[in-house]
Amino acid sequence: MPERYQCRLAKGDGSTMTVEVSAYSIIHKDVPLSLGFVRDITEQKKTEAALVPVITAYRSAYPGENPSDIFFRIVSDGVFGRGMVELANRKSKQKPPVYFYRMEYDTHLGPGLRAFHTCELPLTVKLVKQPEAKVLSQQISGAWAAFARSDNPNHSGLPQWSPHKTGDHALMIFNRTTRFAADPQADARAALLQLLGNEPISIGSPPAAKNDSHR
Repeated sequence: MPERYQCRLAKGDGSTMTVEVSAYSIIHKDVPLSLGFVRDITEQKKTEAALVPVITAYRSAYPGENPSDIFFRIVSDGVFGRGMVELANRKSKQKPPVYFYRMEYDTHLGPGLRAFHTCELPLTVKLVKQPEAKVLSQQISGAWAAFARSDNPNHSGLPQWSPHKTGDHALMIFNRTTRFAADPQADARAALLQLLGNEPISIGSPPAAKNDSHR
């Protein structure tokens, strides 16, 4: 018998439940004993099934990423991403215009950090750790300075950056090759938010942020 397995059990009212059974052999005062635990995982299995289309959507958007990367993208969107989209949508109805962006630059910092929260801030003042980020730093610092001067981040070193509009998924994607394009995560995020409704993801303090890529 395996030490841990799952099965379905019939209840007295005729319904069924999914349980996880853990069984262990122990020695107590030189006497061999079998120790077992039964845990109801019915709701857990329902949640896992509901997550399948969400995970599929993120994997479709980022086919080259590993499970850890996909996990952090989902958590980032659940905790921060949807709030940033909602904030941008609301602010877009006011003045001055809103300019929305994603930070997708892979910093290659350990342990496994990529486009983590606030990683663009050193680049706004041209503090560049990696030589390949020099152009990106010029783009970001120029955008921040232009926005401070005129409420418009556009400058000669950037692709044309249009103001955000509700329902429009286009945004500036800062990376080694910066581009103004459709948010690659928009459809996957929509699948996640449809599942969540108004319930936030709560797993402590995940390393994610605004509309940063992930981690």
